[in-house]
Amino acid sequence: MRRSKYRLLLQNIPPYSNYTEVDLPVVTTTQQVSSTAAQTVNGRLVFDPSDFDMEHIGSFVAVCEWESAASGSIVLYDETNGTTIATLASPTAATQYTISTQDITQYLKSLTSPITIVVQATGSTAGAITVHKVTIKATAKL
Repeated sequence: MRRSKYRLLLQNIPPYSNYTEVDLPVVTTTQQVSSTAAQTVNGRLVFDPSDFDMEHIGSFVAVCEWESAASGSIVLYDETNGTTIATLASPTAATQYTISTQDITQYLKSLTSPITIVVQATGSTAGAITVHKVTIKATAKL
């Protein structure tokens, strides 16, 4: 049986351990989108539920660092099934550097096969939306 690095990291974590979270990177480089049509930004994560011992996972939280010069949106998207997992940001005006979080535990725990997760962003003709970083934080139950 194949044992993934994530399974080993999050399984049997001792109480009061300082190592209770794993960050799964989706987008790691800053990118701007000014198109009014959704654009997939560079970066993706192949999420395989068999890599995790789900009974030891307390939560999966998407963390997005972004800013915008005008309105727009940033969406975490399941490219495999063509489904929006969560809207990470939807500013209606210029917004300074912000960190948004969204709990996606229910969606990821319901999966039975691997998916590819991407980030889609939409800017506006008035200005770009900037995606700095997107990660999924897997937290162990203690």
